[in-house]
Amino acid sequence: MACGAPGALWSPVSGSEPEWNPSRWEANTQYNNCYAYALDDREPQETLRHRKPIPGPHRSYYTCSQVIEGLKDEVPQMYVASFGCPCASGFKKIYAAVSDEGEDNDFHFWRQDRDGWWSHKPGSDDPSRTDGDQRPIANPDQANRHSSTRHYSQGCGFFCIPVGSHDKPS
Repeated sequence: MACGAPGALWSPVSGSEPEWNPSRWEANTQYNNCYAYALDDREPQETLRHRKPIPGPHRSYYTCSQVIEGLKDEVPQMYVASFGCPCASGFKKIYAAVSDEGEDNDFHFWRQDRDGWWSHKPGSDDPSRTDGDQRPIANPDQANRHSSTRHYSQGCGFFCIPVGSHDKPS
């Protein structure tokens, strides 16, 4: 399927992406991590979730294939996407990467918002629309994915996941 021009600056949207609303994520910031944010799996109170969600089993080392396998197990309707193509109606686009810190590496997720910009939730911090250089994120694959504690150097790719598979009411 050919869509989008090679080297496009913007990823087209399906119309099913979430609105950029960081205040929606103010409660339970400790356990609403990047993965919960990408899936829109927000737990509003501290008592509802007592650990950060992860794609698949807990590991001390993550590879892209393990992150993708964990995502497929949790969201079986997900499919691999490309930056230049919109997701099908009813699906939203996310991006995954892993860090290069050897035995103590980590994963990270970004999501595309309805206006086409990308955002992420670094750990227990508030959601952000900027990369490691404090620039707005138009493409997480091209953004500076370096944080204060990790460098997410290995991109795992873009994925489309169905809206509502993990959405929690506000």
